[in-house]
Amino acid sequence: MEATANVDHSKTLNAGSATLIFLAFFFAPIPIVLIETMAGTSLSWLMDGILYPMFAWLGMVLAAVRLIPMEIKKVGPTGPAWVLGRWENLIKGLMVGCIIGVASRLWDVLNQAHVRHNAQFQNSQFVDPIYRALETPGAIQLLAIATLVLLVPAVEEMMFRGILYGGYRKSFGPISAALVTTVAFVAMHFDYYINAPYKIVCYIVGALALLWCRLRWNAIGPAIAAHGGFNTVVGVIPALFLMWQHGYYESGVTAYKTSNFKESIACLTRAIQLGDKSPNVYVYRGNAKYREADLDGAISDYSRAIELNPKDSNAFYDRGLAKDRKADFEGAIADYDKAITLNPKDSRAYSDRGVAKIGEEKFDEAIADISRAIELDRTNSSYYDDQAWAEFKKGDFGYAIADATRSIKLDPNFGYAYGTRAWARYKAGNTSGAVEDCKKAISLYHPGSAPFFYDHGLLDFIAKDYTQAIADWQNSIKRRPGFKKELQPWIEKAQELAGAKAPNSSSDVHQTEIAPAR
Repeated sequence: MEATANVDHSKTLNAGSATLIFLAFFFAPIPIVLIETMAGTSLSWLMDGILYPMFAWLGMVLAAVRLIPMEIKKVGPTGPAWVLGRWENLIKGLMVGCIIGVASRLWDVLNQAHVRHNAQFQNSQFVDPIYRALETPGAIQLLAIATLVLLVPAVEEMMFRGILYGGYRKSFGPISAALVTTVAFVAMHFDYYINAPYKIVCYIVGALALLWCRLRWNAIGPAIAAHGGFNTVVGVIPALFLMWQHGYYESGVTAYKTSNFKESIACLTRAIQLGDKSPNVYVYRGNAKYREADLDGAISDYSRAIELNPKDSNAFYDRGLAKDRKADFEGAIADYDKAITLNPKDSRAYSDRGVAKIGEEKFDEAIADISRAIELDRTNSSYYDDQAWAEFKKGDFGYAIADATRSIKLDPNFGYAYGTRAWARYKAGNTSGAVEDCKKAISLYHPGSAPFFYDHGLLDFIAKDYTQAIADWQNSIKRRPGFKKELQPWIEKAQELAGAKAPNSSSDVHQTEIAPAR
């Protein structure tokens, strides 16, 4: 009777002591939160991802040692069960966690939410900062893996399936304890499913499976192993895979920016094959295909990007450019309309819609659109050139010369503006000025490009070398079919003056190229 009387019943695990330990677990990391707030987000992966769970663990352990020192290793259902357990049971727990993890990934696939998950990773916006550390190969990456597979599972299992379940079971029974533990665990992970509510099922099932492991083998060790297996399958492996996939995306973007378009297409295609379904990967591949004159392929990629993100005004704009190059002016105008609806301040869309309307010979509407582009951006030399070309096509050669000259003042190395002014000067009767501008434009163009042959043809025509003018214009049309409508009357005029038929354009050996619009 004396030994029993000396037992301190206030230091046993129950709902009260479990709640106090949980509060210590919850509030211990507050200093980390405050430091992170003052220091900014540059080290959030360290603060929030690693130090936060370490401080939570420290607060929990210190409170447990103070409140229930003699019950920490109690293995029954009403104890914390803070023991590792047998190795074979650890392996069994790991297998349970992996199975639940695979089921969770399948649940993701069935709910078609992996696209958003991919985009979050690619933009470094994972809800848990520790995932950002997985983007950095080396020691930081290894530390992040250890945290996700070992530290976090140990901390959370010791708290939820150990202290919290044991204490509440002793006070309220198994059902209430399981309910409280599961609700608390799922609530603390809300940021993982806030944008994908279907995921809450995974966390409920996972919490119950982890509890089963703790009870089945009377130790917290198998639950920790199961938790680590789950995190590996649903977090670490997908994140590392996405990093690998994202490496192809980054390589593709870099290749595009350095004008290595074939390499860009290859890298971005590999990223798509690996499962990247973000809109940007299709936009960049579409841009690279556009540069490689694969207009149908570019349009297909832009369309896919629009399916994935119907509010991306840039994708509509880019598809409009590709359609314009195919002389599908109606389709281009429709895409520019949508781009303007989504982004009314996009001056490019107004200007290029005006260019497409030039193709439809709606010159007044074209001038109105391009004028709106100039209102939005008065420093863009290409807009004045576009307006000059619309005025030239309308027959207002004086206005065309004036606007082309404004374009040249803004950018003295803008070849298209010299070309536009050359044509307007020729039509206005200033032959010497036209020759001067033609030569300047040709010197600024990429040799063998569509505008190079376009303006070289005029130079040959002025020199009365009609046969060469015809060949140049046919080469221009070959590179940009949309020029045929504009140049065919000039070819026929040159044929008439030369008294000969046009040479066979198949004799041209230059590589096909898509040039920007005037």
